[in-house]
Amino acid sequence: MTVTVTPTNHTEIDDCDAETYWTINGIDSDTDVYKEGSQSVCGIMRASGDNDATCEPAASIDMSGTKHMRIWFLSTVAALLNVKASGGIQFWASDGSNTGYWYVGGSDTYEGGWINLVADLSADVDAGTKPTNMNAITSCGIRTNMTASGKNAINTWIDYFHLADGLAVYGDDGGGYFDMEDIYQIDTTPSTGGWGIVRKIGGVYFLNGELVIGDSAGTNSCKFQAKNQTIVFEDRDVNASLYGIEAVDNGTGTTECIMGEKSGSVGINGCLVQSESSSQSALWYIDGKTDTDVDNFKLYGCTFIDCNSIKFPSSATYVEILSCNFIGCGAVQVDTAITKYCQVISAVDVGIQIDSTSHNMSDCSFIDCPHALYFSTTGTFPVSGCTFSGGDGSTKYDAENPNNSTNYDSHATGGSDQVVGNDTIYAAGQSFTGTGGTLSRARLRLKAVASPTGNAVCKIYASTGTNPNRTPTGTALATSNTVDVSGIGAVYEDVDFEFEDEYALVNGTTYFLVLEYDGNSSNYLHWEYDNANGDTSNNAATYTTSWAAQSGNDMRYNVYTGGIVKLTLSNGSNPSYDDNSGTPPGATIMPTSVPITITVIDKDTRSVISGVQTSVFLLNSPYTQLMNEDTNVSGIAYEDYTGSYPVDVVVKTRKSDDLDDPRYKPDSSVQQITASGLTLTVSMKQNPILA
Repeated sequence: MTVTVTPTNHTEIDDCDAETYWTINGIDSDTDVYKEGSQSVCGIMRASGDNDATCEPAASIDMSGTKHMRIWFLSTVAALLNVKASGGIQFWASDGSNTGYWYVGGSDTYEGGWINLVADLSADVDAGTKPTNMNAITSCGIRTNMTASGKNAINTWIDYFHLADGLAVYGDDGGGYFDMEDIYQIDTTPSTGGWGIVRKIGGVYFLNGELVIGDSAGTNSCKFQAKNQTIVFEDRDVNASLYGIEAVDNGTGTTECIMGEKSGSVGINGCLVQSESSSQSALWYIDGKTDTDVDNFKLYGCTFIDCNSIKFPSSATYVEILSCNFIGCGAVQVDTAITKYCQVISAVDVGIQIDSTSHNMSDCSFIDCPHALYFSTTGTFPVSGCTFSGGDGSTKYDAENPNNSTNYDSHATGGSDQVVGNDTIYAAGQSFTGTGGTLSRARLRLKAVASPTGNAVCKIYASTGTNPNRTPTGTALATSNTVDVSGIGAVYEDVDFEFEDEYALVNGTTYFLVLEYDGNSSNYLHWEYDNANGDTSNNAATYTTSWAAQSGNDMRYNVYTGGIVKLTLSNGSNPSYDDNSGTPPGATIMPTSVPITITVIDKDTRSVISGVQTSVFLLNSPYTQLMNEDTNVSGIAYEDYTGSYPVDVVVKTRKSDDLDDPRYKPDSSVQQITASGLTLTVSMKQNPILA
């Protein structure tokens, strides 16, 4: 099989191998200077002001929809052209009634030589009136606007006038892989291509159209692998959604779309793919997901800059993203693809989108991302070996949970002020009964009196008594995160308290939602309530020295369930900030883990010792075992700890089995796990076996 390259969404207007359909001052043909076929059309554009080259094809041309007009252009009077903003070089099209002009170049963008000009015909025109019937264009062409008159000599060449959005490629290179050089050679050879969609400058491949890899319409296979190649999507007048690298398949053949190569478990020799300018309107995308047949999509050691979006196939068996850098990109949608050792830097918004609890993303770094991880569904998600930096909990978050919670129970009216935290009333609550679900958050209608400081907290208690004399009882069943009351204003507002206890509310059971705050007699909170006995099945209560039911009163509140994303952290993962953006928001459970790393060495030889039984226990009750494993070949035992700190622990090491040679004296010491974890080197003394 050979490499096949064809233009996408293609219509030929004229190949310019004859002058039949053209009108231009001094028209002639040139069999020596051309880009496609066997010749070009040339002429004289010398007048100050507008100069037209007109093509009137044998039949009308459909230019409707999102299509791109292209033509090869060469001028020897580039310095006399007006600037692009003033229409130095223009495409134009007419339906016989209206003629529209698209500005595509000028003296400030055209430096001479052959250039493949392109215009997005779906865009508004820069001058004239856009044809009403874009599906029936009867004449079209190219116009130059000159600032002064030129010499009366041939100075303009045009070749291969056509519509095309990009290139579709498939096949193989004699059984092996083809790459960007093969595509470039076919496009730039007059007898095989001449479309002008890829050009090469200084070893860099510049694209001004989409690149579709694979044969979606037939049965052919495709073997594409680019290594150490640079691809740049040009800042040109194309549709904002045109640029992309898309992998497609047909379910019969096999499409292999690979950049870089794999060495062991890492990616090397990857490609650099970027936009010419981060400010250009047409950024680019990678799509290996739209076609569900794609199953061999691999990116190794690549760097992607200013990529609008990146979508990977769902198959984790033949899909890998290893050791790649994503800089200033849109969301990387990994699905269940194996994704490891990647860096996501300064994402536009979302770094990596996680769509499944069975994802295979791990060991990645996230730096200065507005939302490093985005969880499109609820559930429990493992996060292993991922580090996060640059988060601030205000504009940059380590995790975003966009999932909506469900209103479990509420009371929506108010009008009266319930004091909380004024040295007399320390807490207030509202009983509620709902329909089950896992508690995620509560929303209270609060305002500040004077300038309270410190933290308030919500808790869920069991209820005792019967309506209208219910009160909270027992110890708290669930406790929310704390809220800094200094951020609460003097006018009633909704204040959210997030619960991360995963407490399941039992269907039909009555609970109490309680607000606790310890202020003073001058600085406290008001919780809005309704004294019209709006909820006849529940009632409010207040706490001074004991709980007292407030018969006929109902606090203004909402209790929400569901919309919960839970992260299980391991191997040093350190997310700190979450953003719950649902309507209403759910909750993100994000325990903080820190590493325990124990390295064991020989006290005399200073060499590491493998196979040492290493255990870590809490020093005090309940004496929980936190680690129990042998050191590896590097003499290291590693475990993640999730819990409160600082906390005192006992570290024990032992290698004294009858079969061990040499044997070592057991070691035990008291250490402390802090906010940075526990890193300890243990020196063990040999204990020779007596004869």
